Amino acid sequence: MVVDALLQFDAAEGRTGDLRVMCATVTASYSGSFGLFDSLAGPILDDVTDLAPVRSAYETLAAERNAPDIGTQALTAALMKQCLILLIRRHLHRGSLSSPFFASLADTRLASAIALILEKPGAPLTLADLASAAGMSRTAFTKAFAHAFGQTPMDFVQKTRLHRAAELLAFTQLPVKVIAASVGFASRSHFSHAFRTAYNADPTAYRKRHSRNDIALPANSGRSWLDKMRNSDAD
Repeated sequence: MVVDALLQFDAAEGRTGDLRVMCATVTASYSGSFGLFDSLAGPILDDVTDLAPVRSAYETLAAERNAPDIGTQALTAALMKQCLILLIRRHLHRGSLSSPFFASLADTRLASAIALILEKPGAPLTLADLASAAGMSRTAFTKAFAHAFGQTPMDFVQKTRLHRAAELLAFTQLPVKVIAASVGFASRSHFSHAFRTAYNADPTAYRKRHSRNDIALPANSGRSWLDKMRNSDAD
């Protein structure tokens, strides 16, 4: 059944005392440009019942499930994100997360380079720029980056740019050529070729298939570009 936009499956048919499982899909991104969980190699498992904020959040979640009210969906989403953050924080302190992205946060040098890529995916970044941000030589930086992420720094830049472009195609009506320029491609043809290789669809076809313009953009994810480009020519 659906209650306040929350889909519920109740195998217990309303009986109490049964084990209840709450699950959700959370899309987490850094400045709207890269999925933080894209490279997880497996599930994150932990018993967090010793954390008072998690227990409190779960009790509130259960109460909202039993008696949905105005704002239940928004409150539920906020509480589940709170629990997720606390879970990730615990694993980061333990160094037990299997994602190379999160593991790299322990190395402030790589983290500085990653932050530069994610915050400015459209900037004309070079290997020298990234190595400088990390405070390393290009050779040492390339080796450390490849060990952490299994790819070269510039491959990561390309992937991040295309990931960003995919979000803009799905969440905005910006012309394709404007999106291409905003993520660092000098020409639409070069962008279209790279996008097709990565997503098995050209930008226009991808937009038709994944368009979600009825959903608000994440913070800092491109509305300023949309406002600035309203008078641009259609692609």
